[in-house]
Amino acid sequence: MINTTAFSRLKILIGIVLYFFSNVFMSESKLYLIPTQLSESTLLSNTSELVAKKLAEIDIFFAENIRSARRFLTNFQLKNKLQETLIFQVDKDTSIKDCIELLTTHAQTSINLGYMSEAGCPGIADPGAVLIHAAHQLEIAVRPLSGGSAITMALMASGLQGQQFTFLGYLPIEKDKKLLALQIAIKEMQELKRSMICMETPYRNNEMLSFLVTHLPMQSWLSVSCNLTEEDEANSAMSIKDWKATKILPELHKKLCVFCFGVH
Repeated sequence: MINTTAFSRLKILIGIVLYFFSNVFMSESKLYLIPTQLSESTLLSNTSELVAKKLAEIDIFFAENIRSARRFLTNFQLKNKLQETLIFQVDKDTSIKDCIELLTTHAQTSINLGYMSEAGCPGIADPGAVLIHAAHQLEIAVRPLSGGSAITMALMASGLQGQQFTFLGYLPIEKDKKLLALQIAIKEMQELKRSMICMETPYRNNEMLSFLVTHLPMQSWLSVSCNLTEEDEANSAMSIKDWKATKILPELHKKLCVFCFGVH
């Protein structure tokens, strides 16, 4: 006959041991936030030695898009063979619960974890924030690595002040909601003298530029940055008065663009 008291004590002991080892691994694990290229053509030249070094130390990766992550990783020396490297998807549909389960499972068997954005810096205009939040909850050390961000690079090139700025992300698609969002941003821009930054999907860039030129105040400044780090990179900035005087607006269709506006 099984001694239930002894069996219960054994279960408790096993639980304590597992909890201890789990926390030991968690406390030693690190989640590296890996910036990726803004441009395919400048991938290697714009990837720092530190990023390349850390890529070679990572056991398991998380990425917004697994296919493009594998394509990115083919350019670097990895700890394991690429076909044997585990990559888990973390996208806009991934919940905090999903991330906790992923990290709880894999941080116990891996010391170095890495998250890659689709382009630019993880967690900025990117769904990776939910994974980073989960890592903090589990007391996993978070280590961001430096790299290019289209948002900050566009602000750098805009001629607008960078002491205070707001990233608006993507404005609403519906016209009424988009106009309301812009009006709120304009009020903040004027009252706080704050630079504003927004993006749009590449196939709606022309519409966005026309919308901003039409609705921004005449005295405000608008900068458009396209294909940053590409050979055909372009940064155009002028007052709305001058934009309105431009007979033909630049062609932005299917280009990666960031829009900055503000007042001087």
